[in-house]
Amino acid sequence: MLDPYFSYNKINKTIPIPLYYQIKEILMGFIKTRENGTPLPTEEELCDVYQISRPTVRQAMKELETNGMICRLKGKGSFIVEPKINQEFLTRFEDFEDRMERLGYSVHSETTEFEIVAANEIEASSLSIPLNTQVYKIRGIKYANQIPMVIYLSYLPVHLYPTLNKTICEQKSIAKIITEEYGYLVEKYQKTIEIKTASDYEAQLLTVKKGAPLQYIDTISFDNREVPLEFSMERYRSDKNKFRIFFTSNH
Repeated sequence: MLDPYFSYNKINKTIPIPLYYQIKEILMGFIKTRENGTPLPTEEELCDVYQISRPTVRQAMKELETNGMICRLKGKGSFIVEPKINQEFLTRFEDFEDRMERLGYSVHSETTEFEIVAANEIEASSLSIPLNTQVYKIRGIKYANQIPMVIYLSYLPVHLYPTLNKTICEQKSIAKIITEEYGYLVEKYQKTIEIKTASDYEAQLLTVKKGAPLQYIDTISFDNREVPLEFSMERYRSDKNKFRIFFTSNH
């Protein structure tokens, strides 16, 4: 049975506002007042109640899906999804734990690998150190509200963090280790952002389907002397995260 909400909210075919946009606004109002996972009316139901064409409804649904407000499952229908977490760390130095707690999430991290290895060409170049220099290789998973949000792999030069061990990594984020345990000041960072699909390994850790889109973010952090402090590779679930970038004029 169609929710009474849609009977109370009408469209106006006499005004110049496109019908698909009016349907989209009605659906957005419905989404804001319902819980995550609530099904939306079918395309047929919306066409029937508003006496509009299927393409009009599909355009409204498509824009809601693109905006991350609904998911459409073949053979099952459309459902309200939890809003993506707005990540603003591209323009500010803030670790995952602090950022999530500020947004009201319960967070924790799990260190799955900690070892000392010889830096390969990529790691050595990123950290501006000689090839085969010893680095810490630290791999882990970060959670928000018990949901795996990001997997990470970080490399830190051993000579900059001589007493680092797995216990410390399990107690503090790498960002806090850098600033609080060793007193380095992160002055700037360089980020490379790509969209790639999840491998079997990534899909298993992030509990997504193989081939699902992931946001790949590689970061090099520098101190005030331009010395690289960390080279990290993070893989974010794109169904749970979005990224906002702010630009300011030089004038």
